[in-house]
Amino acid sequence: MQAAGLFALGHDNAPIAKELRVSVRSAQRLHQAWEHGGASAFGVEGPASRHAAPARFQPPGPVPPGGGA
Repeated sequence: MQAAGLFALGHDNAPIAKELRVSVRSAQRLHQAWEHGGASAFGVEGPASRHAAPARFQPPGPVPPGGGA
């Protein structure tokens, strides 16, 4: 993750937040996680688009006879 490299170089949270387009508070949380567990502490497996969308974002399935309600 890009943030881990920037933290390792000693960059401050504000410039990292600006570069990553997140809030300074989010950068602070990432930095704290990195300090406690390195890049693996971020728990990131890849781009979010690779994960299935939650059910609320899935198109509705077929409606059972009688309306299903």
